[in-house]
Amino acid sequence: MESINPATGERIQQFPTLDPAAIERAIAETAAAAAWQATSFAERAQILRNAAVELRAHATDHARLITLEMGKLIKFEQYIRSSPR
Repeated sequence: MESINPATGERIQQFPTLDPAAIERAIAETAAAAAWQATSFAERAQILRNAAVELRAHATDHARLITLEMGKLIKFEQYIRSSPR
């Protein structure tokens, strides 16, 4: 699968396709959902807060990638990120 810049047609990134064995591994990994369900609310909340910190730390990189993939203006992505929730 490819990520394409719609404005230029340039390939941004190539993602591998999964073979049947990889699909089976992915299905087996869903067992992790049971472990997540067994995790306390406080632990899950902390994990999600940590993930949010990481996402914010790389927000500019994400905005650039979205701009390239979707053909949107970077200013638009920055506006969306800065809008009150």
